[in-house]
Amino acid sequence: MPQDPKNNPLVDEAIEWLVLLRSGRATLTDRARFAEWQALSPEHAEAVKTAKGLWGIMHRAGERGASGEP
Repeated sequence: MPQDPKNNPLVDEAIEWLVLLRSGRATLTDRARFAEWQALSPEHAEAVKTAKGLWGIMHRAGERGASGEP
């Protein structure tokens, strides 16, 4: 059974990486370190997929909120 993403430290770490990478402050070194981190294990790669999914949900929710849609 998959672990709840709210209780998964790897997902938390992946979200931190995504925040950095999408902040405009990430360096080439940061991007290389993220790629290395993601490749550490299948669990790391899956955490990135989960984090990207959560990021997308939050982005869509933010767009709906900004437009006044429920």
